Amino acid sequence: MASRIARTSAAGVATWSLCRLLTPRRREPCFCEPLPGTPTCQKRPLRVMSQNVWNSFFAGGPERKARLMAFREELQRLCVDVVIVQEMFVFGFGPFCLQGDAEDAGQLLLQLGFVHQTSPTATRPFLGQSSGLVVYSKYPIKKEKHETFASRRSVTAKGWLEVVIDLGSPDGAEARELLLFNTHLEHSHHPRWVRVRQDQCRQLTQRAREVLAEESASSTAYAMVVGDFNVCSNEFGQQLDGSAEFRALQFAMQSAGFPAELPQSFDAEGPEPGTLRPAPESGLRCTPDHMFVTYKLNDCCVSSSVADTRDRNGLEVSDHLALIAEFLIPL
Repeated sequence: MASRIARTSAAGVATWSLCRLLTPRRREPCFCEPLPGTPTCQKRPLRVMSQNVWNSFFAGGPERKARLMAFREELQRLCVDVVIVQEMFVFGFGPFCLQGDAEDAGQLLLQLGFVHQTSPTATRPFLGQSSGLVVYSKYPIKKEKHETFASRRSVTAKGWLEVVIDLGSPDGAEARELLLFNTHLEHSHHPRWVRVRQDQCRQLTQRAREVLAEESASSTAYAMVVGDFNVCSNEFGQQLDGSAEFRALQFAMQSAGFPAELPQSFDAEGPEPGTLRPAPESGLRCTPDHMFVTYKLNDCCVSSSVADTRDRNGLEVSDHLALIAEFLIPL
């Protein structure tokens, strides 16, 4: 993770942004027919994916358009219902907003039936990157709320995205809703920035605790906190600080009402898989991506895994692997 430092200067971003802004693209209407109508009652497991798509303006990966098409291919192959994305950044440059990747992603996922999408531009700052957090769903999004951390880098509006998804229910039955928090925390492991990340974690867990209490009063608490926490539960974290920061994160999530983590288990004969492709200089397995869920949602989980997302030709979607979980939520 520490190797993912900014490689593009602010001046370079500004110049590139101006060039793109001077040649705007017309947004083509989508005439593709989405997947058959949004279900009102769940008849098969709800499949949820979380994926960091590696689209930072400062330290993003190459071949963005090709990787976006690979992402689309994987979503279709895996029959995903709800996609939780980190690093789908847009860039604010004064009154202008550069959002090519986010705009293209929205159109491509619309073609797959993800007709309910949160705004990728809601956290766009005057100068710099948005939070990069987006949710795409085949089920109606009942609520979305975007927040930025009080402690963060000035050029990236990192924070969290609160979403309530309506899963439908039979007439007269209790509403079935999925509450999720999508987040992306500070990446650096310098002591100064570790303190910032810990403060971000406190803000997130406090808010998650409050919202979970509010939602539990009116509906069943099917809820998760998911995303790129930049806190490793694997070999990298063990070497870095003996996994102390991850244990603190676990405790904070338990205290907020999210005591279970998915994937639930791994092959007893093999190590815990990493979710970040190992850096050549270290080769240590690193798992900065996590999915914390309530006991109620955990009880509905029928499968969960780490998925190496890539297209049929082997092109990797991202430097991160994806988290996938399936839930059979009772009617």
